[in-house]
Amino acid sequence: MVDKNNMNMINEQLFEFMTKIYNEMQEGFKQVNLKIDGVENEAKKQILKLNMRLYLN
Repeated sequence: MVDKNNMNMINEQLFEFMTKIYNEMQEGFKQVNLKIDGVENEAKKQILKLNMRLYLN
């Protein structure tokens, strides 16, 4: 049987682990969002170029 002190230690370690994983996931989401923003911006540029070619022709 696990005593109360040991259970508290396990809970603290689990909380620290979950906090670390959460922070790593948030950083990963930020990186993915930046990449998506870059793709969106590039797509917008290409659409503008195509529209200008269509308009000028």
